[in-house]
Amino acid sequence: MLNEPQNQQEIRFAVVLYGGVSLAIYINGVAQEMRNLVRATSGEPFTDDEARGTAPVYQRLAYILRRGQAPRTLPHKSDVITSTETKFLVDVISGTSAGGINGIFLAKSLANNVPMTSLQDLWFNEGAIESLLNDKKSDENTNLARPDETESLLNSRRMYLKLLDAFDGMDGSSRPEKSTDTDAPATSLGDEIDLFATTTDIEGIPIPIQLFDNVVYERRYRNAYHLQYRKGIRNDFQPDNNPFLAFASRSTSSFPFAFEPMRLCSIDEILQRHKIYATRMDCFSDSPRWQRYYANYLSGVNPGSTPFPKRAFGDGGYLNNAPFSYAVDALLKRQSFVPITRKLIYVEPSPDHVETAPPKPPPNAIENSIDALITIPGYQTIRNDLTRVLDRNRAVTRINKTLSEVEAEIEQQIKNGTAIEPGSEESRREIWFSKDVCLRAYYRMRSSEVTDQLAIVVAKARSIDEDSAYFYALRSLIRAWREQDFGTTPRSGEPEALARALDGLTRYLAGFDLPYRLRRLRFIARKLDVLYSVRSTNEKSPAKQEAMATLRFGMSSLDAPPRLPDGLKDMRQLVGTLYKQLKKIEDELMREADLQEQVESARAKAAAKKPMDAREYVSSILPDRQDIIDVLNRIIGGPNQAAEPAGAVRFATRETKRSSSDPTDIEKLRDARANDLLADDMRQQKPQIYPVLHQLGGTLSAGLDNFLQATHHELDAAFNASDAGRIAGRLFANFDLFDAIQFPMMFGTDVISSDTIDILRIAPEDAGGLIPDVTERRQKLKGLAVAHFGAFLDRDWRVSDLLWGRLDAAERLITSLLPYDENQPVRDQLIEEAHNAIFVDFQVQSKLKEMTARQLAAQGPANQLSDAKVADLLNVVAPDPVPCDTEEHRRLMKVWQDLVPKGMERETELKVIARATTIFGKMMETISRERNFFTQAGWITNFGRAFWGVVEISVPRTVFWDLANYWQQLILLIALFLIGCGIVFAPAVLGLGWSLLGFSLLLVTLRALLAAYIRGEKDTRWKTALVFIGVLFLLIALIQIGTWLYPLWEWLAPKVPILHFLQSHSKQ
Repeated sequence: MLNEPQNQQEIRFAVVLYGGVSLAIYINGVAQEMRNLVRATSGEPFTDDEARGTAPVYQRLAYILRRGQAPRTLPHKSDVITSTETKFLVDVISGTSAGGINGIFLAKSLANNVPMTSLQDLWFNEGAIESLLNDKKSDENTNLARPDETESLLNSRRMYLKLLDAFDGMDGSSRPEKSTDTDAPATSLGDEIDLFATTTDIEGIPIPIQLFDNVVYERRYRNAYHLQYRKGIRNDFQPDNNPFLAFASRSTSSFPFAFEPMRLCSIDEILQRHKIYATRMDCFSDSPRWQRYYANYLSGVNPGSTPFPKRAFGDGGYLNNAPFSYAVDALLKRQSFVPITRKLIYVEPSPDHVETAPPKPPPNAIENSIDALITIPGYQTIRNDLTRVLDRNRAVTRINKTLSEVEAEIEQQIKNGTAIEPGSEESRREIWFSKDVCLRAYYRMRSSEVTDQLAIVVAKARSIDEDSAYFYALRSLIRAWREQDFGTTPRSGEPEALARALDGLTRYLAGFDLPYRLRRLRFIARKLDVLYSVRSTNEKSPAKQEAMATLRFGMSSLDAPPRLPDGLKDMRQLVGTLYKQLKKIEDELMREADLQEQVESARAKAAAKKPMDAREYVSSILPDRQDIIDVLNRIIGGPNQAAEPAGAVRFATRETKRSSSDPTDIEKLRDARANDLLADDMRQQKPQIYPVLHQLGGTLSAGLDNFLQATHHELDAAFNASDAGRIAGRLFANFDLFDAIQFPMMFGTDVISSDTIDILRIAPEDAGGLIPDVTERRQKLKGLAVAHFGAFLDRDWRVSDLLWGRLDAAERLITSLLPYDENQPVRDQLIEEAHNAIFVDFQVQSKLKEMTARQLAAQGPANQLSDAKVADLLNVVAPDPVPCDTEEHRRLMKVWQDLVPKGMERETELKVIARATTIFGKMMETISRERNFFTQAGWITNFGRAFWGVVEISVPRTVFWDLANYWQQLILLIALFLIGCGIVFAPAVLGLGWSLLGFSLLLVTLRALLAAYIRGEKDTRWKTALVFIGVLFLLIALIQIGTWLYPLWEWLAPKVPILHFLQSHSKQ
């Protein structure tokens, strides 16, 4: 049956978005398609707009990717079920600069299931250079106060305001009056999302490097804002966080010279005038709610360094334009409960082609200096990050191969009589402990992992960095408590000591080993999922063989031919439900730092004996952060060293890098101090530390035990209710034997799951469906012009780049999911349908007609349409139906490329140049005043203003044009009159007449040239002649002015001391 639902699988994407200034608009098109892909499998009905777009196409793609199905044919739209069993998810996003902005908006869109249209509108309407230039004109239609000084070419404050408005626009009218970080949106397009937006700390935070016997320092300039969504637990993208989201967006995109570096305190003057946030003091820069996003700045090495709200942050692309490391780190920690395919996609709008670069001759001194200071240090590679992923893939492949071989042997041995049967006394134990020496090592590894996890729970609750010496001290303290309460380490080699240690270890793991329980449920779920492959007709496929082995392991006899065990769907659903409940407990415990108000709320709930989640229990028990730090300092520095600055600085740092020396001695020292500290505390009449750890351990253990007791009865019943239940029961009871092979292979490595990661790129040249020629593909984006600022210069360029972003993304995403040759017919058909949907959704034909109308009205050399192009255009835009096959799509986009203007509108271009020159002059004046050095920057400002004025009066058919013509003629008449009078009556006015004539002719020449340029006239020979005549007259006028002023100078100089001084020195 085509509509028969299959077991669920997930295809998860991690997305890395490069920087690129105005190429942000192309990246936005890619981000929109990523959202459409995820939206397609959300299970929610499509809106009318979504139904016209690509989401239904991606829904069909998901349907044909069902597990066990060969995607060779494309089902009819009516056959595709709405609740598809394949889900597309984006759960990791890492972006820089232009990519950082789009990444934050994409994450918010996914977390809250809201459209991204406000960002598209922002790029189209506010991405114009005319709106961005930093003068009074850019403050129009805002309530921004104009600053006294000009610090950047573009208006940084307006940029922040418009980003904030775009975030608010995403929330729409449904925005609550006040929201919290745990508020869940009505619907979400994911269960967990990690967003990293990079920026550059321009001052740099000093961090120590711990050597064997000393500490040295360096500055860390790289920084990233980490924002998260965890369903029902944390949502950093809720409406009240929009001011910080806008701050992070402005920070990551603070392109040098164009924008000022961003400071958190700069948001205050804008929020004070904002209609939503003016009265929301908890949203201002000094609000404690933002501290969780810069926790690693709260207790830096240098207490006198600039506090975070006043720190200046520059563009993330300074040092990290390809932010792979954050995405890779997050990917390596990901686990899934269902069969999963992982893909790492990076968006690079302008790839560098070093493979085609010609050989370079040896550099000269200047070239060598530039290479040494700028080119080579600024070259950023991605090889190391991608190598980590590829190395992990190789390790996963090796581990999977080994496990598949070993699992078959274990299943056979268990089948031959060593199995623990479901329902037996042994099967009811949470920990089935063997005295085998190899298994003892396995249990020790589990104990170490549990201790680390308990330390992480405390660290996250109180903002303790997991890379800091504080965390290592905390782990030593947890280890000391473990030995005190459980005695897991034998005191000697005596059998009694070994027995007591094994008993303690068993109790410790039984009470706290949450990761073990989650691994066990994932293992059972995987084995149940693979059972669906028994229906495969390929007897030699690994999936079919594993399915048969699992059937033989769990069932006493098999049918011929083998069938799906009864109760499989119900058993799989029960295991999934239990996993989600247990995972929620882990997510609650691992939630990031609690704000002080959350700590106080938890303590109030505990005092009133109100219900609390796992994290609230922990938070209500723990002391305040500073109290914990004081205790840890005693471990770090020792009883006699805690007050010594050297000792405190050496160890008590937020971020410690280790040298290559063996850290074992330092770790043993910490452990010894932690044991002494706990022993001393317990000897006190009123111990302070041990009771907290004991209560914390008892609370966590009791909570886990209550959950397990509640679920065991349900599991026992299910294990005996069906064939699938009996298979699951035997897997559950014997899991230790399987885990003892798998867990040690992954312990302490980057491998914590068995899925490999595919790496793919989205770039303009990678999508060849619509432009077969790769050279043309590399040149199709308008944002590449003017050092990647091009798309800011023309709205049609922005529209074109966003369209290409969507088209390229659709093609690359479908290709990445159907990559094989046998998939080509289905792949090509889906790409055609996706492109067709984008043309309809984007209203391409309507936009073509609008561009045509504008160009026919302006007919200049940069946008002249030949008769052939007009004919092609009419053939494309005249029909109402959108073309629906690849060849017609190519012809449509060929016409599109021909119609997109080749240059900026002339009048706007000249005005922008004039305004930019004026702003640049003001910036130079500001710098000279701030740095107290003399510069003649004022002439730049005055030149810009003058040029702007000349441009304004040179635009044909405007009021200023007519007024300028009148005054120009009047000045010309006055000049001729003065020349005539000077010749006949008064020679003294002759020089003034000639000067006015030269000025008038020069103005006529400039206006004629500018007007011709604006109109797009091609013949410029007569203009050159006019310029020559104008310059000649200007020189004559200057000579005449000098002649006219010389007698005045000779008469005035002896009477004015300073003029007399200059006169006497000029004659020396």
